[in-house]
Amino acid sequence: MRKSTLAIAALAALGGLNMGNQGCTPTPAGPASRILKMDTTVGVVKAEKVTLPSGEVVDFPYVVNALFYGEVINSDHMTIAAALPNVAPSAVSANAVTTSSDSPQVKVLKHYRLVSGEYISELPMKNAHGMTAQSLSALTGSPVDLKCTYETPEFSIGGDVIDFTASAGGGLDIGFGKTPGQMGNVGVDYSQTKLDLRLRLDRPLTQLPLEIGDGKSYQKTISAHLGYGQIGLNFFFKSAVSDAIRSAMDSAISDIVTKFTANRNADWNQDWESRVAYLPQVDGDTHIAIRSGAQNGVKLDDTFNISNLNYQWADSSAPCKSRLVSSIPDDPSTPTAQAVVEYVDDNYSVLRVTKYAGNGKIRVGARVTLNSFAVAPTPTPAPTK
Repeated sequence: MRKSTLAIAALAALGGLNMGNQGCTPTPAGPASRILKMDTTVGVVKAEKVTLPSGEVVDFPYVVNALFYGEVINSDHMTIAAALPNVAPSAVSANAVTTSSDSPQVKVLKHYRLVSGEYISELPMKNAHGMTAQSLSALTGSPVDLKCTYETPEFSIGGDVIDFTASAGGGLDIGFGKTPGQMGNVGVDYSQTKLDLRLRLDRPLTQLPLEIGDGKSYQKTISAHLGYGQIGLNFFFKSAVSDAIRSAMDSAISDIVTKFTANRNADWNQDWESRVAYLPQVDGDTHIAIRSGAQNGVKLDDTFNISNLNYQWADSSAPCKSRLVSSIPDDPSTPTAQAVVEYVDDNYSVLRVTKYAGNGKIRVGARVTLNSFAVAPTPTPAPTK
């Protein structure tokens, strides 16, 4: 299923691609049974500690955040962001020029390192294009300087538990602000739970909130037994109380997704986005790497639109070290390029560029949006007798 990235680069270097400068008209992705997931950083869900009738004070925030992590992982629309792999071949010098004995892969890698500006401080005073390091950096932007544009997840999510109560009657209720009486040696049975939760979805680079999602869970007929001498964490993780917490979380995440799509294109796949990343052995011209892979729902032969972005920072002299103000496409009406997936790893993919619109080379941090999913092969009909 997976194809070697270096082999892809070598083929591109030797044979080139059949790419025109045709316009890259976006094709609406439309609803689909497959849902792409956006990279998300899991923040903190704030909560209060809870006192049990045994007198034990339980770290309820720990319980909530452990369960929350699992709910985000299992979400249909978000996945936990992972770091891109460090896959730079150690045998290739950062500022070496190509030689006749270099393999095609090494030639591609050296050339890309030169023009990308990743090792701008190590370049000689002038490179093969006759440009100084300073002018080259100004032209291309250094992937090192702009790491945040492709390493930072699209979302961060966190929030607050506003209220929690588990009811048993007889003065043994537990929850926020409650001090229950002492239970007997037969334990306590809890028959009702109530949890009120609010989650917030943010854009990490802009440091601004996107959506607020509310989740409420009120279960009137549960059976949760707190045994005499039972450890409090086990009670929360292994009883029906954990179901109430998960239910509220799922409701809040669903509320966020509904609001997010309603305020945009009304379809998650059309709103989904990723970024063009920097991987040393991908040439950045005929092939690009994106920070989305199998865990995001990307599959071989999916087609994506690529749009270069102009990033504006609160401090223009400190990109990635100051807040992102805006990211405007070079051409809002036409993507810079289209590309098809040729390799899928867990959290990144390599795409072959199939069309350029003629409005510039693809830059690190370019926006990636869905054009179309791979077409499933038509089943061969069974032979008739």
